[in-house]
Amino acid sequence: MAENLLKGNGLINQVRIEGIIVPPLFAVILAPFAFLFDSEAPFFIFQYVLYGLNAVFTAFMAKKFFNSYFVALVVGLLYGIQPVLFRNGPQYLLTETIFITLILISVLLLKKWIDSGGAIKNAGWLITFISLTLLFRPHLLFMFVLIGMLVLFFAIKDKKKLVIIVFATIPIVVLSINGLYNKSLHGEFVTLENYSGQNMYIANNPESKVAFYATTIQDQFVEPYYFTLTDKTLSEKSTLLKKRALNYIVDEPVDTLKRTVGKMMLFFKPLDKIDLLSILLSMTGLVAAILFDKKRRVLHISMLIYMIGFTSLTALGLLIGGQRYRAPLTPVYLIYSGYLVISVKTLFFHQKK
Repeated sequence: MAENLLKGNGLINQVRIEGIIVPPLFAVILAPFAFLFDSEAPFFIFQYVLYGLNAVFTAFMAKKFFNSYFVALVVGLLYGIQPVLFRNGPQYLLTETIFITLILISVLLLKKWIDSGGAIKNAGWLITFISLTLLFRPHLLFMFVLIGMLVLFFAIKDKKKLVIIVFATIPIVVLSINGLYNKSLHGEFVTLENYSGQNMYIANNPESKVAFYATTIQDQFVEPYYFTLTDKTLSEKSTLLKKRALNYIVDEPVDTLKRTVGKMMLFFKPLDKIDLLSILLSMTGLVAAILFDKKRRVLHISMLIYMIGFTSLTALGLLIGGQRYRAPLTPVYLIYSGYLVISVKTLFFHQKK
């Protein structure tokens, strides 16, 4: 896509033969590297640098959350030994490293908005940023639900905060512009991508399993109906499969809920003991923060909703091995790993005195 953009052909994806349309921002970021260098090496160097900066950013966020350098140190060290981040790291041409940066910025903007008591200007910056991230990956769509909940919360004290609803036009405009661009380029009005319906179906049909997906075992996740659509274009197939998946979700809500919860558990299945320890420290720290850090309780509850939203939205789709889709969320929950450590440390010294 980046090379086609530089040649003046537009953001056309020729990696696959199905005529796949994807969000454009990753290709736009790649374009300067493709223009300036004949090798992929500079981009990988960029990713390694960003990987290290993300560790500093995560520690910085922990300091902002708990005003403790000790917590920041613990979080930074845990980031440095995360197997999920290693396995999906800067050595691969994946979106994860950059997406982690975008995720951390979204958390920072969310915190600033909450700390400001729901200031309208801060809400505007947050919504604008989230809208732009959709052009990279659509995983932060759930944040509009969280933002809506917080708008109602802030409006209880100040009804003027309801004006924030006007900012809902921002994602509509962003997605419409991208849809019109795809219409001019591909002949289809596609706001983000044209394969989500297919993925939704593979993840939500009577044959779908609570397991990590791979194309090599696709036949274990779909009905025979899926293979009757081989003569359709990807967009046509995706539209038909999305309708079938939605019908299944509506007709079988209990099975859908069970499968989604099961996949949320699978989402947090640890890769090894370090991963398990990090998850336990983080989740226990989050619960402790909600219970004991009363001054920032709204923030911590919002972060709980953030993690549930990211996890559930991902679980409604496909999960793949190596926990690739958990990697972007890992620094977010790691922020809370240090809180439990400092709480135990503080309690120990308090009792000693």
